[in-house]
Amino acid sequence: LYPYLILTSVEYLILTNVEYLILTNVEYLILTNVEYFLYLHMLNFLYLHMLNILYLQMLNILYLQVFNILYLQMLNILYLHMLNILYLQVLNILYLQMLNILYLQV
Repeated sequence: LYPYLILTSVEYLILTNVEYLILTNVEYLILTNVEYFLYLHMLNFLYLHMLNILYLQMLNILYLQVFNILYLQMLNILYLHMLNILYLQVLNILYLQMLNILYLQV
């Protein structure tokens, strides 16, 4: 189910209190060339669904914090690029739905 799942140079990756974390049909999930990937906290996730994600690249991310996310659904996301993100904080997100997103570049 998880071909080519690559996590390189990751320090202090913390996943606590995760319920019903589902990662199905993930192809080429790449977390490479990550500099100082420190303190990535994913706390209190409920029903996190990441389905059919192709070519998800997260490069050079520093201090990514996502807290208290309920019912986060990311379905059919192609070519999601998150490059050079510093101190991204997403707090208390309820019922966030990202459906059929193509070529989202941040």
